[in-house]
Amino acid sequence: MSRTKAARKIAEAVVAATGRALLADDFDAFHRHQELPQPIETFGGRKTVQSAAQMREIFQSVRGHQKRLGVTRLDRRVQEAKFVDEDHIEVIYQSDAYRGDELVQTPYPSFAILRRYGDQWKFVYCMYAVMDDERLNDALLNVPDKIASRFSRSAAA
Repeated sequence: MSRTKAARKIAEAVVAATGRALLADDFDAFHRHQELPQPIETFGGRKTVQSAAQMREIFQSVRGHQKRLGVTRLDRRVQEAKFVDEDHIEVIYQSDAYRGDELVQTPYPSFAILRRYGDQWKFVYCMYAVMDDERLNDALLNVPDKIASRFSRSAAA
């Protein structure tokens, strides 16, 4: 298997596992694929997640956002993956969120870096390129006051 195909296969496995964990509301399965500290970036800002407790808060914030949208399916597709060195893979993947067959959120790309720890690969960095959903950006950065305010405004409209 070529290095490019191997990188893609590894990235697809990690991206799929974290997507399944999100939909199943399974923080432990999600967290197994995360290394801390971990920088997270969106167009709304940057945060370095220092602890499992912080990661859980972000996980719950994103899950809350998905539940409010009624997300029942999350398609995450690796578009590019390449080895930077033997222990690091750079990945670009796209996330699509559906309620049934209805797309409920504009698809967005993410750039991530995976690092090998023994025989396991984990996210060590992620940048979410969400351009048109401030609520998702806030959820990813776990800014609860903004999330509540933005959902209140959209519900009133």
